Amino acid sequence: CLGAARRSRHLIGGLEKALLQLKNERHGIERLHQKGQTPMPHSVTRLLLICNGGSERFLRSAERAAREHSPMLAVMRLDLDPALCGRNFFGAENPVKAILIDHKHWVDRFFETWLEEFKVND
Repeated sequence: CLGAARRSRHLIGGLEKALLQLKNERHGIERLHQKGQTPMPHSVTRLLLICNGGSERFLRSAERAAREHSPMLAVMRLDLDPALCGRNFFGAENPVKAILIDHKHWVDRFFETWLEEFKVND
């Protein structure tokens, strides 16, 4: 699921890049809303996955993003190795501690896949 999201360019690695993407999207949505062209989001359409190894400051930044971009953004902490995430999802040797799924289709697919895992393991 995450690999497919990456291939379709809807996966962003790194907290700074993710926060910049969210800020730009929020700005665009607010401008369209002011012009009466679109309603403000009322559901989760973005998902920020937080991997292991983040400092307290890093985690506070993620929490602040969750508040600032609510209800559009959900944040989920996962027990994942940042080096493994960097290699598997971005082909990078650098660790990736945050991954943003920036499209509602892929957020839905992530949760569907995640819930299927719980059904199988019950």
